[in-house]
Amino acid sequence: MKIEQVWHQYRQSLKAFLHANVSNPADVDDLLQEILIKTYQNFSQLQDHSKVKSWLFQVANRCIIDFYRQRGQDDKLENNELWYTQASESIHQQLAACISPFIYALPSE
Repeated sequence: MKIEQVWHQYRQSLKAFLHANVSNPADVDDLLQEILIKTYQNFSQLQDHSKVKSWLFQVANRCIIDFYRQRGQDDKLENNELWYTQASESIHQQLAACISPFIYALPSE
């Protein structure tokens, strides 16, 4: 299996994984480049090519960890830079807020 085939097959999945864990699209692109370089440098050491997908995602996960470690050493992270955010309101909560005025406007009977 050639590196070009592997990268073509898994690039979009890796990018989606990065977007799920890193909020800034420019950082995602930088991390994707870093993963490509590490893949190119270490692909020959991969013993079992049937495990290439899990190997790639381990490389990606380590890159994300290193990215946040470096960021933490450089400066404090701002809330808008964190990939973890609280879940937004559910659709039921949003609808409840819209319907409440109508319910309160109903006669008491």
